[in-house]
Amino acid sequence: MLVRYDLIDFRLLVHIAEAKSLTRAAERCHLSVPSVSLRIRQLEENLGVRLLQRQARGVELTQAGRIIERRALRILRELACMHDELAPFADGLYGEIRFMATTVAMATFVPEALALFLRQHPKVTVHMEEMNSVEILSATAGNRIDLGIVAHRSDDPAIAYASLCKDDLLVMLPAHADLDAHENLAFEALLKSQEFVGFGRLSALDGFLDDVATRLGKRRIVRAQVHELEALIGMVALDVGVAIIPRSLAYRVTHDRRVCMRPLSNDWASREISLCWPSTEELPGYVAALRGALTQAATATHLPVM
Repeated sequence: MLVRYDLIDFRLLVHIAEAKSLTRAAERCHLSVPSVSLRIRQLEENLGVRLLQRQARGVELTQAGRIIERRALRILRELACMHDELAPFADGLYGEIRFMATTVAMATFVPEALALFLRQHPKVTVHMEEMNSVEILSATAGNRIDLGIVAHRSDDPAIAYASLCKDDLLVMLPAHADLDAHENLAFEALLKSQEFVGFGRLSALDGFLDDVATRLGKRRIVRAQVHELEALIGMVALDVGVAIIPRSLAYRVTHDRRVCMRPLSNDWASREISLCWPSTEELPGYVAALRGALTQAATATHLPVM
């Protein structure tokens, strides 16, 4: 049986998997929604399998669709590597990078790195998403992204890492707090004696802290959830609760005399920020260039490169 499909079908399936929407996938591929629906229907008929299933919030790939998506990503990455090797012989080659990073990385050095990289590579497009470390590691192991930034590592051999910087967790307290009583701040002690202010469950860090508290058989009492660091500082200064933030954000707090910062003493509070990428795949040279830009930007923010 002759099965007909092309690279547009592959790219389309990858975009549907990422966006969980035919409309957004159509926009990314510069196609109309009816054209996308027709392509998917023809692909299903040619392959003899169902590729999509509708959910309450969009569409999801079926198990068969996931298999094709995984293979499609490898084919598209191989094609990108071929273009990269041809770069010395041709001008005007285009490329795409699928990139994920944590909320804190997005709020600190990532924008500067991307600005530098995109100026130097005007024909490379970066598809960027903000995710927590668990989601990023899963996407990396599944070859669904080219590059990620995570706050912790897994032991999955399908993932390669490069240390980027340290970003320890600190406790923000009111300036009038009894500092002698807070010389050695352990998370367990804070759970017993303090209430908290945070960025909410949508924050990867707050979700992580709640998971740690659950493993300890306790619950973190969150009195207020805010969306901006300035609001967080104000809540802590007014004794609403204490907050735990990464050192990479603390430089924006040091000038505010209403609050003070103290280290969190737990071992897991010493966080290593790492770049990650699929270890089993050859990546185009411009992905390495983005890694370099991210490292340079992390250095410029005065976070220690390891």
